[in-house]
Amino acid sequence: MQPLLIRIEQQYAIVGLHTTRPRMSIRQPKGQLEIRRIPLDLGIHSEHPLVQIDQSRCFEEAGRKGIFALIADLKQYAYNQVMAAIAETAAEGDRLAAIQNGGNPIADIAFEKGLEEEHYFNVVSMPRSRPGIDFKGGKVTYNVTGGKVEIRFTPRKPAVDVALGDVEVGYSQEPYIKIDYVGHQLDSRI
Repeated sequence: MQPLLIRIEQQYAIVGLHTTRPRMSIRQPKGQLEIRRIPLDLGIHSEHPLVQIDQSRCFEEAGRKGIFALIADLKQYAYNQVMAAIAETAAEGDRLAAIQNGGNPIADIAFEKGLEEEHYFNVVSMPRSRPGIDFKGGKVTYNVTGGKVEIRFTPRKPAVDVALGDVEVGYSQEPYIKIDYVGHQLDSRI
């Protein structure tokens, strides 16, 4: 008997993938920016100071007196000189009246008046007093208005375009099995 020959052919399936890549584009429009500046207004008012300098004491010490100070000083000087002269005359009269004590009071008085007085000099810095200084006023006022910056920003949304990707699955090669009987006799009885 001849052997039974069966021939089997098969082909494996090959899966094919066809892909479309996804695509995305983003476009960002520029936002709108408005800047407005309000200028600064500065007002300044200044009152000049009034400076009063009183140098009358300094001038008086240097001998340059005002009329009223000069009159007062001359009055005091005259009074002192009169009082000194009265005191000197009274003292001379007392010496002349004391004849009983002996001596020659008239010659002594004449000799004393004939002698020169000693003069003393002092060196000082002038003036000795400081001048009086007085300030009045001198205010500065200012007023500031404005000086602002207003900023207004309007954002814009981004524009996004998306193309979705796709995957198509299919067979690049179809699977199959083919079974053939190769022989001359087949008993198909069961």
